[in-house]
Order: sequence, then structure tokens, then C-alpha cells
Amino acid sequence: MASDRSGISEIAAMTTEIVGGWVRNPNTAIPKDDLIPFIKEVHDTMTGIVKQDLQSGLVQRAGAPAALPEIAPPVRAALPAVTAPAAPSKALAPEAMKSLEGSRAFIPVIAHEGQIVAERVWPTATPAMRKKFMEIMKEHNIPTRSDGTPVPRTVDGQHIADKRMTVVDPIGGGRFKMLRRHIEVSYGMDYPMLLAMFKLSKEQLPHAGPAYSEQKAMQARASGLGKHSKSRDGGARKSPRARKVAATA
Repeated sequence: MASDRSGISEIAAMTTEIVGGWVRNPNTAIPKDDLIPFIKEVHDTMTGIVKQDLQSGLVQRAGAPAALPEIAPPVRAALPAVTAPAAPSKALAPEAMKSLEGSRAFIPVIAHEGQIVAERVWPTATPAMRKKFMEIMKEHNIPTRSDGTPVPRTVDGQHIADKRMTVVDPIGGGRFKMLRRHIEVSYGMDYPMLLAMFKLSKEQLPHAGPAYSEQKAMQARASGLGKHSKSRDGGARKSPRARKVAATA
């Protein structure tokens, strides 16, 4: 233990490193009901070790005499907020915070405390939208960033694939020329909701493959769609009223 750090900060750092290492291990999994007891057990164990070391004089706070004050017993309120990976405790080591990014271990806890987390991640969304987002995250096992935002699925890190002909479904990972119909049928969401869920812009995640849209536009122009119809003599087509007046003249 470094001599220039307090016992309490050491407890938080060690607890974070142990939990982070457990989460990073692909061979381990933490059920929802066991996560909070697991963190508390690690915290209590580290507290006992540090307390013994302080009392025996093996470690000492910087600038403090050998006789150190008693460390207050750990309380649950002092634990980092397990309900939200979006706001980690300041005591978390930076490397431990980074290790939790993209992890799926906290998804059951996020869903359990969905209202608290959803309000922080999507402050401008409606309650119904937040509920829908959390349900989709849980159902499709979508990982999150360290701020709680869901991580969209991509192809080689891109939302557009197949030479700009398709768009990648950020929830399921499939490729589609047109995304709107697919997300409406598969997830019960519209396109603006999808953008809001992943905090993406239309430019980042278009509703159709850009090259596919360009191809369809060219076909429409070639077939004459969108052009004003012309009469046989080259003039503009007359309105029904004008044709009636001309016929009676």
C-alpha cells in the first residue's frame, strides 16, 4: 500500500480493482441478485484487512503518527452507486472505470433500477420511451458505455456497410437497405426513437443505405416521376376547367 494514501481510499481502490477484474473475466458471471452482496463482501473484506494493518502499524497515513484513529465501519451508503454505471464514484480508479465500459454484467441491475438510470441517460425522453429503451437493452443484451449509453452494433466500427448500400441495425446487427420498416416490425420503435436511444444523428445512422437511396432517386428521375406532364403540343397540360372552357368555345 502506498504510504501517501489513506486507508479509506485504498479500500475503495482495491474493491474497484477486484470487482473490475471479475467483470472483465469472460468465464465469470454475476447474477443480478448476487451483485450487490458481492461488492459489499469485497468491500468488507478489504476494510478488515486495512483496519488490521493500521492497528498493527504496518501502514500509516502520510503525515500521521503511528497511533491512527479507528476506521468507521463500512456502511452500504458509502458504496459506489451500483444502480448506475452512468455516474461512478469518484473513488473509482480510472483504469477500473474504463474496464467496465462495454460490460454486460451490470445490465440486470440497470434494468432493475431502470427509472433512475433511464432519467440520467435519456433526460429529454418521455417515460414511455425510457421504459422501451431499457426493455430492449435487457432483451437484446446490449452493452453500455461508462456513462450508461447503449453501445450500437456496427460492422467494422461503421453504421453503413456494403459500399454504402446498407445500414447496420444497431440493436440486432443485421444489414438492411431500408431500416424504418425493420425496426418498426422487429422492435416496435420508429426511426426517431432509435436515434434517441443510441444518441445518434441522421447523418451517423441514416434510415436507408446512402447508395441505395441515390440509386432509387436516379431510377425515379429516369422514369419521369416528379416532372410536370406535358400536352402533345408541348405546352403545359391544361386544368380540367380550362379544357372545359376550350371545348365550349
